[in-house]
Formats: sequence, C-alpha cells, structure tokens
Amino acid sequence: MMRRIIAVLLTLAPLALAAQYNPIAVTGFNHDVVAEGTGTSSLATTTREMDAITPSNFVMCTQQFAAANNIPAGYGLPNNGTVVSGNRLYQMVSFGTGSGTSNNALYLLQNENGVLTLTTPGVFSNISLLGTATEGNAFVTAVLRYTDGTFQTVANRVLPDWIGGANPMLQGFGRIKRINGPFGAGTYEQAPNNPRLYAIDITVNCTKTLASISITNTSSSSSRAFIFAVSGMGYTPPVVAPVITPASCGQSNGSIALGITGSYTYSWNTTPVQNGVTALNLPGGSYTATITNSAGCVSTYTATVPSTPAFTLAASAQPAAICAGGSSTLTAVATGGTISTYQWEPGNINSSQATVSPAATTNYMVWAQDINGCRDTAYAAVTVNQPPTSSFTAVPATVCSARDTVVVTYTGNAGAAATYNWNFGGATVLSGSGSGPYTLIYNTAGNTAISLTVDNGCISQPTQQPIQVNASPAASLSLNNNSICAGLSVTVSFTGSAPVGSTFTWNFGGGNVQQGTAAGPYTVVYNNTSATTVSVLVNNSGCTDTASLPMVVHPIPSAAFSVAPAAICAGETVVTTYTGGASATATYNWNLNGGTATPGPGAGEQTIAFADAGTKTITLQVTENGCTSTVAQQTVRVDAPVVASFSVSADTICAGSNVTVTFTGTAPATASYNWNFGSRNVVQGSGAGPYNVRFSTSGSQVISLSLSNLTCTSPVVSQPVYVQPMPVPAFTATPVSGCAPLQVQFNNTSTQATSFTWRISDGTSYIDAAPSHLFNRGTYSVTLVAAAGNCIDSAVRTNYINVAAPPVARFTASPGTAVAIPLSLAGVSFTNQSQHATQYRWNFGDGTTSQLANPFHQYSAIGSYTVTLIASNGLGCTDSFSMQYFRIIPDTAIHIPNSFSPNRDGINDTWVIPGLAGYPQAKVFVYDRYGQVVAKWEHSYRPWDGRFNGKDLPLATYYYIVQLRREEKPIAGWLLLIR
Repeated sequence: MMRRIIAVLLTLAPLALAAQYNPIAVTGFNHDVVAEGTGTSSLATTTREMDAITPSNFVMCTQQFAAANNIPAGYGLPNNGTVVSGNRLYQMVSFGTGSGTSNNALYLLQNENGVLTLTTPGVFSNISLLGTATEGNAFVTAVLRYTDGTFQTVANRVLPDWIGGANPMLQGFGRIKRINGPFGAGTYEQAPNNPRLYAIDITVNCTKTLASISITNTSSSSSRAFIFAVSGMGYTPPVVAPVITPASCGQSNGSIALGITGSYTYSWNTTPVQNGVTALNLPGGSYTATITNSAGCVSTYTATVPSTPAFTLAASAQPAAICAGGSSTLTAVATGGTISTYQWEPGNINSSQATVSPAATTNYMVWAQDINGCRDTAYAAVTVNQPPTSSFTAVPATVCSARDTVVVTYTGNAGAAATYNWNFGGATVLSGSGSGPYTLIYNTAGNTAISLTVDNGCISQPTQQPIQVNASPAASLSLNNNSICAGLSVTVSFTGSAPVGSTFTWNFGGGNVQQGTAAGPYTVVYNNTSATTVSVLVNNSGCTDTASLPMVVHPIPSAAFSVAPAAICAGETVVTTYTGGASATATYNWNLNGGTATPGPGAGEQTIAFADAGTKTITLQVTENGCTSTVAQQTVRVDAPVVASFSVSADTICAGSNVTVTFTGTAPATASYNWNFGSRNVVQGSGAGPYNVRFSTSGSQVISLSLSNLTCTSPVVSQPVYVQPMPVPAFTATPVSGCAPLQVQFNNTSTQATSFTWRISDGTSYIDAAPSHLFNRGTYSVTLVAAAGNCIDSAVRTNYINVAAPPVARFTASPGTAVAIPLSLAGVSFTNQSQHATQYRWNFGDGTTSQLANPFHQYSAIGSYTVTLIASNGLGCTDSFSMQYFRIIPDTAIHIPNSFSPNRDGINDTWVIPGLAGYPQAKVFVYDRYGQVVAKWEHSYRPWDGRFNGKDLPLATYYYIVQLRREEKPIAGWLLLIR
C-alpha cells in the first residue's frame, strides 16, 4: 500500500500596505527531508524518505548538496530556504552545512496530526501554508487556535501531489534518492516543472491573536503530506482624521468626514444606512462607522455631530372672519431665538403686526430670521364673507284652506349658523326651523305673502313670495243601511258642506241608481254580493274633498252538503260535509231524522250515528248576515246488523272423519255467509248450512265464520277441532315371489301407529310388528291393520305373495340326433315339452340362441352341435335340458335359386344359396347386363339384398358365377330380381 505525505511551509507577517505575505516563525517540524551540506550521503542528512514507492524513496536536496555531488546545475532548493512567489515570501527552516540532520518539515501520514506553534503569537488577516504531497493528492484539515481559547477549523483542503499539480509556488528543483553516495545516473531526476511546492491560503479572524496551527492528514488513501513554512498578512487598523460639520437650526445638515485613505468599505448606523467615507445630512447626535478592509478585518469609529437650536414662529388674524369692507389685525410671535427680520406676504409688510382689509379671503404668510440665520415660516388666514342671499321657493303658490300645505325651501347661500327672519303671512307652521325647509298650512281663505331676511354677520336684502288661499269644501255622507242582502236598495245622502258652485262626483260601488242627482239623496239597488264602498268627490275651484262609507252586500247562503257513506250498518256512522259558501259564524239548522251528531250542530264535518235500520233523510237550512237559504237534504240507507255463531258435532276426531257444522246466529235471508273451512273437504252444505266437513290433515284445526248483509259485517267467530292423526299402515315383503316352499319376511313401514294385526289369506294371523311366514305353492293376499287409539286403518296387498311349482325343461327335435343332416337340409324343428315354465332360452351350439317356445333353427355350417334349453318361470326359477349331437355334413350338390324379391315384405327378400356355407373357399360374382359387377363374395358369402353402392337395383335379369373350389369348374346362370 502507498501512503501520501503533505509538507507545508508556514509564514505569517503583519499586513503591509501592498498586502504582502511575510514569513511567520513557528516550531513543531518533525522530520528532515532535505539533504543539505557538502557530504555525499542523502541518507545521513535526512530522517525519512518523502515517498515509499520502491525503488523511488526520493527526498529533496539543497543547491549546495547537489553541487557537492556533481548533480547537474539547477538541482536543489535555495540554500537559505527562502521562497518568493508574487507577493508571497516563505522562509523554510535554515538548512545546515554539515553532515547531520535538522527537522525542516511537518511530515504527516494518513490520519496523522502535527501542531505548528507561533514563536510570537500575532494578529493576521490571512495566512498561507507552503507544502506538497507524495503518492497522490492529499487532503488536510487545519485548526487555528487563538490566545482567547477559541479556534477556527478549515476542513479538507487539497494539497496537490509534488508531480504535476496546479498553481505551484516553486517548481523544477529536482529530487534525489535517499542513499549513500556517490550519485550517478538514475539516483536523481529532474523535470522542467517538477517536483513542486504549493500554497494553502486561509482567511484568519483578524480581531483575534493566532497562537498555533494544528494540521491533520485527512486523506482517504495512503497519500503523505508535508508542511515546510507559514507566511501571513498582518493587520493594522486604519488612521482616522475626522472633519465634523455641526447641524444648524435643528436641521439634518451636519456631516462627518473620516479622512481615511486606502481600500476600505464603510457602513454608518444612520437611517437609511450610508456607505461612504463621509456621512452627510446628519441631525445632531452620535454616529458610528464600521470600517472593513479588503481582507475583511473590521474596526469602528464613533463621533458626535453638534447642533444649534431653532426657533418656532406662530401667526394669527383677529378677527379671522370679516364682512366685505371690514379689517383684521395680523400678529407674528416667535418662541426662542432673537428675531432680526419679519416679512408678511402679500403686502410686503416688515413688522410683527399689521392691519389688513382684503377684498376676498386671503391666506397671509410671514417669515422671520434670527441672529443665527435660522428661519421659520407661519400662516394666518382672513376670511372675507359676502352678504348672504335670501332667495327661497314656496310650492304651491295656490292652496286650499285648512287642507293643502305649502313647502318653503331656502335657496340662498347662507349657512346653518346664520339667523333667518321669516314672515309666513298668517300661516300655521307644521314643521321646520332655521333655514327650513318649512311646511305651512293656511286655515283662512284669501291672498297673503311670505318674506325673508338673512343675517350671518352680514345682513341680506329681503325676499317676498305671494300666496293665494281658496276655500275648501267638507265632504260627508250617510247610508240608511250599510249591510243588506243581494237585491235590496239603500238610500245615500250628502251630509257635508260645500260652497255654492261646487260639483259632486259619486261612486256607488257597483249599485244601480234608481233616483237622485247632484248632492242627492239617491236610491241605489245592489245585486252584486261583496263588500263595497260608496264615495263622493266635492270640487270647488280645484279644492276637493272626498268621503266614503263601506257597505256589504251579502249573498243568499247555500245549504248544500254531502253525506258519506250513503249506506251504513245500524250503529255505524256517516259524516256530513258542508259544501256551501257560508262561514262558520252562520246559523246551521240541521234535522238529523233521529241520528245523533258528534260533535253536534254546526257547519260540520259532523259524525252522525243511527241506531235503527231504515232510510234516513237529513236536512239543512243556513242563515248568515240575516240572509236565509233554501232547505237542502240527503238520504242515508241504514242496514240491519247480523250476528255470527255456529256449533260443531265433535271437537276431537280422527283424520279423514267428518264433522257437522250448524249455524246458530241471526241473519236476514239476504245475508252472505263467509265460511272458512281451510283446506278441509266440504262434503255437503251451502249458505247457512248445516255443513258436513271432512278433516284429512291431523293437528289443531279451526273453522271460522263471518256474515255480511249489505253494509253490515259481523266479527269473525271460530271454533277449534282437534284431528288425531290416522295410522298409516304400510309394509313390504322379501321376497314376494318364488318357488315353493318360500320363506317370506315382512317389513313394517307403518307410521303413526301403536299396534298391528297381520292377516294372511292362508288363514294365518300375527300381532308382531314384522313377522316371517313360510308359503307353499299358491298366490296369497296380505292385510295389515294399524291402530293408534280409536283410529284404525288397514293396508291390503291382494295376490301379493306368488309361490309357484319349479319348472321342468324337456324338448324333442326333428330330425333328431340319430341321423346325419346335409347342410342344405340342416333345418331342425324343436318341440318344447317343459312344465311349469313361462320363459325359454335355446342355445343351438353354433353361437345362435332363441327365446321362442318351439323354434326352428337352420344350421349354416357343417359340424356336431349340442342344443340346450333353459326353462324359467316369472318368479326366477329355472331348469335346463340338453340334447347331443346334431351332425351337419356337406351337401353332395348345390341348389342356386334363380329369383328373389327384395321388397322388404319379409318373404324371399334375399338371394340365399343353401349349402354354400359348406364351401368356405367359395367365390360368388353377380353381373348386370352390361357386365358390371354389382355384388361379390370371396370366402365370406352372405345373403344378398339386391342393393349396390347403398341403392336398390332395378327389376332386371342379372348373371352369376359361383366358384366352389379352385380346382372345380365354376357354376354360371341367370338371376331375376323382382320388385
């Protein structure tokens, strides 16, 4: 693994005018990595190599050491350890001249730390570390510690590798092997720009004193770090040569000029903040400037701006308001200071007091100046009032006495504070004060006038308006009756007063005038039915008055009403609903024909109950406002009630039994009977009954009845009937048929039964639940009687057990087994001689069977056959009988039929060649008249149905060839197919 080392030279110096970095003396270097002196061993004059990359192991050397060992010119660091780069001056530890070692570098491996302590702590604005790294770039962290115990951390600054890094402070001074000389080729190397030393610049808190620098190699790899020197910029506060200008007359016109030269920034504690070397426009007070140099170092300067006091000037006018042509006295008063000059404008008056007579309102300005040259200004206004106007309006100018009002409105220019002198010419003031407006009324007819003068300190000219007052009529009237029924008349009379020449306008509210003119009286007939008004308008020269009286023309009320329902049962109620237009206050005269009303007489609705049956007539007559209606009537049918009750013949029965139901209530012949027997079967009965009802379902049952007669319905009455379940006898037997003797086991599947009796038709009986019985040949019936209390039922199975004699199988055959039978004649008839059998199954020994009683069988192949008959009866009993052997031999000749009729009538439907089965190698071909093969068999002849390719061939003559054996001559002939 390679590790990186960083070397740094640390130089600190006070801040010079040219911002020069100067060397700072420090201690704490821990290794010698520079070969010096005139010896021949770089090993003896150093304590450690700068890199550990074998075979490198380089160190640096001085120019003196290089020259002493014949290393080419240009090699080595300056012998005095001084490095200059721009404004930077670094001083490395002085190199010795002998053969020993002297630590000249802070040598740091990865994560190692060293401390450089300032020989003399100092104040700096910036410091610079001179160093380099090997085995790649290194990262260093510096912690600056101050004398006040605080510290400043600068983390992970890059220190480039000594080969090829950017911005070197010194470069191209070569490097040599750390060995014992002599030094020849390969023991040193030099490039024009390598190796290199670099600077790490750090800004320092220039308000504190720096004591030491702790440096750590924080590289993540094996880089090595070296620090050779430290330089710094010292800090000296600027020199202030202030020039202060006082603030005069209490104003913000003071200033502070700092008189500083050089590159600084400034910040004054003024509002707003000023940033110049001079603070301007200052009122008296203390001010502080914050001064910062280019390195960020801060100092402060505080100064006080003195001020001279100001005076206050006030002005007044007495009186402040005058009428046009009057005068006012102006006065100026100064507080503080000694006044040397006064000046009023307008008027160019040079005194503190003056008398003026302006023609219009004027605002006077006065300024004064004291002996210090301070000025102030004040103002005084003189208001010039013009005489007010007294104009006004009076509307209307012509009015009716004691009725119309006149509204008087001031239209002049005087204000509310003025005095208004009104003369209303005998009017009565209804409202208004001051300038008005006023509302007036004149109670006396004639001509008059209104006049006004106004005083607001200045008195106006008078104004006058004429008013004409006409006499007013007084209207009133009377009615001889103000509430009548439609069709009657009313007398209308004028009872007011009116000057001669007045006119009358009448409105009789829809009535018809029978007689009357002018002031009346009038006779008026009213047919309309409503509230109305009779009015009169009296006019005298535009002065009018009206009077009116209300009257009501009442309609003749209606007695119409409805009744619901139209029919009820006695004891029930109907509701009457009044449908006429009379109000609730009318008088309602009801005749209920014996009914009782709830809540009682009135418009209704009323609920009326009738206790007895019959047709009831209800009548009504209504009287309202003295008007009486005609009589209205409605009828109600009241039906007689019904009573439902009945009896039953028994309240407990067996399921399937009948009950007699008898009606015991009361009802007319027109009544309807609503019986509810549920799902029970009504055997007999209708209407009132009696009924014969059968109950098939067990359990608690209910019979109910309700009656209805027109509107009358009885309540539902009911009676319970308990139906005891009937036993349900049921049984099976195993087996139910067989051959004698037969043992049969009975299985009792009855339900709802508690006791049993078995009866068998052979005379045997049992009381067991499930007995077993042995039967001989015969057919037997079985009866099971099941009982549950008094309820009994039975189940009978007639001819249920069938016991038969066992069958006996026997037969005979023709021909029999004693002779050989040619194949073409191999048809055998069988005669069945079996006993007690009903079914048969024959097995003819050639793979064929039959179920006929007396079959005929045609053998189709030669051989010896055993025939077996199995005889059985319907009960599954069997017996068998066999006969052997039936011998079938080949035919000595073949008979070939020459016709057949395949019409599917079951007769001669196929062409069959008897005996051909005896020739298993036979071949048969059938041709039509054109020579086409329509049928053929090779080694597998079977009957032909006259079809070719699935279709029926037509009626025709066909030709055949039969080859029985290969060595024999074929047989040929014709064949007629008949349809």
